Amino acid sequence: EDQNTLPVVAAMKLQIQRAGLAAPQTLSYVTGRFDPIEAAKQLKQGNRAAVFLLGSSETSLLFLTEAEKLGWFPLIGLSNVGTEIFKAPAGFDGRIFLPLPTSPADQSGEGVNEFRALATKHSLSTRHLAAQISAYSAAKIFVECLKRAGKDLSREKLIQALESLYEHPTGLTPAVTYGPNRRIGAMGAYVITINLKDKQFVPASGWIDLEQAR
Repeated sequence: EDQNTLPVVAAMKLQIQRAGLAAPQTLSYVTGRFDPIEAAKQLKQGNRAAVFLLGSSETSLLFLTEAEKLGWFPLIGLSNVGTEIFKAPAGFDGRIFLPLPTSPADQSGEGVNEFRALATKHSLSTRHLAAQISAYSAAKIFVECLKRAGKDLSREKLIQALESLYEHPTGLTPAVTYGPNRRIGAMGAYVITINLKDKQFVPASGWIDLEQAR
């Protein structure tokens, strides 16, 4: 759909090749000109068992609606999701999957209470909750590094403090670890599916460590 998806598509093709699976069929479109009817027809004719949708959740919902009209319910992988996805046809119940960086299992009671208190104090919107949790957790990590670096703060000391974090809990995300050769605190994700009847996200996997998966 845009230039940002090209590296994602390339990475997916590489992983599919490594897994020894059949080469994927790729459909591209210009933003705002997606034809869900034609896309559903082409992919069904190709007898595809799984479809990865890299557009918006609204675009994905249009595709799923057209697939239902064709009586076709492949496994669906999403990169973007909003509450609109709960309106997906019932035939896709348990067949929609997406990666998420956090799970309720990562959230401690203390961490949740602290975040809720902040959200209430500053009247934060209930939208984009995942982004808010990510930003809040990043701020907590930064504050912890400032404490470890001490009063005579310098760039070098801040980096050393960051690199000293090992399985450090944030209360809302998986524990983070940094080091001289590691600049991403939690290298992995959970796979989540969707219960359309109850309108809930349901874990479909445990934590998948991307470093080990390479």
